[in-house]
Amino acid sequence: MIADPLLWLLQSNDSAYPSGSYAHSFGLEELVESGIVHDAISLETFLVRQIIPALLTFELPFFARAHAAAVAQARVFCQRPRNDASIAMSAGQPPRPRPRPHT
Repeated sequence: MIADPLLWLLQSNDSAYPSGSYAHSFGLEELVESGIVHDAISLETFLVRQIIPALLTFELPFFARAHAAAVAQARVFCQRPRNDASIAMSAGQPPRPRPRPHT
């Protein structure tokens, strides 16, 4: 096992990693090759018994929390006071120089 948990998580979720897409398909390829999943009904059974429970217990709660964090961060960003330069930069325009008072 890799010492850094984040590195392990990233590596194990990479489709190019040797466990790859097979691990993320929950073994569907093997079930199709062995004839267990052979039509729409058996595919639906597989989805209901294996994929949906996995989504409900891991992926969907994770995505819901990630989305909530992104929304909260966006609210903080939008409430932050902004000056003319930051508004121009966010619109992709260079900031305009402020006129200097005549002395």
